[in-house]
Amino acid sequence: MSIKQITTVNILIIISLISSFFFSCSCSNLLYHPNKVEYATPTQFGLDYQDIYFYTKDNVKLHGQIITSSKSANQTQNQNQKKYKGTILFYHGNAENLSSHFMQFVFIVKEGYDLFVFDYRGYGKSEGSPDQLGLYLDSLAALDVAFYQHQSQLQKLQSSQSSQSSQKVQQPLFIIYGQSIGGIVAMKGVMNFHQSKRKSIDLVVMDSTFSSYKDISFDLLKRNLITIVFSPLAYILMPDLTEIKSSLPQVDRPVLVIHGTNDQTVPLKFGQEIYDQINPNVSKWFWTINNGRHIETFFANENIYQGKFLEFLDNLNNIKTLDKSKRIIR
Repeated sequence: MSIKQITTVNILIIISLISSFFFSCSCSNLLYHPNKVEYATPTQFGLDYQDIYFYTKDNVKLHGQIITSSKSANQTQNQNQKKYKGTILFYHGNAENLSSHFMQFVFIVKEGYDLFVFDYRGYGKSEGSPDQLGLYLDSLAALDVAFYQHQSQLQKLQSSQSSQSSQKVQQPLFIIYGQSIGGIVAMKGVMNFHQSKRKSIDLVVMDSTFSSYKDISFDLLKRNLITIVFSPLAYILMPDLTEIKSSLPQVDRPVLVIHGTNDQTVPLKFGQEIYDQINPNVSKWFWTINNGRHIETFFANENIYQGKFLEFLDNLNNIKTLDKSKRIIR
């Protein structure tokens, strides 16, 4: 075998090793993990929902669901219903599709929040194929849809309150929740969302996520003795077209960073880095989930963080008046 042939074989082996490790990470733009399986529907949890379809700037048709808090499938008109507390736009993780991810937010919907969950291109019923720039356009399109959905709910609420005795209640919230790869996708969209609309965002949640595809790939390759020598190649071969690391110091909306201490997919240090680099002049908080694994926030420690998160949202407007560098570690 010639030197040229050996070099070619070595390169193919390296690429194969890197690709296989990126695949196992479930957080790379090289190999996404979408599928078309329908795992569950909101009606199975006693919730009502509406399928919606919308288009990105490059004319890709995406599918989403608005899971509403205004009524549920097993309610009658005589039963008390939760008041509208806000809209949560959920950017799910890298695997499967929205039908497997929405279930972790059922408890929030039942407390009065509308959940807007959508699939990136190539996932579920969405058209196209996933890539970094494509998911960025998906992010912007979903932000627009969720923004107008929230504004519509506010108008209904204001109309209803005008005909009743007014009571001082917390203004319904507009929340962006990004989980795993959804965190970097969500924040990239938020940072490039129209400024006048971005001001309406009350909170961005970064759950179990990272800020650079190159960094997470480099870290992944370093974890194994076989690939550690190739880890620097992550900074050469891995595109980082939609990183958010460089823009975190310019973030102008409140941010809650959540990360499990036992996250083996995206280690805790990535959440710590995000928190540290976010603009110190905005309200920001950091929750570490004791013994929490990847995207396990609402199921860790006997579901205790479900209640903590609802309490946090109920008091968000008051909490934001505290020290802007306030760090909450749970």
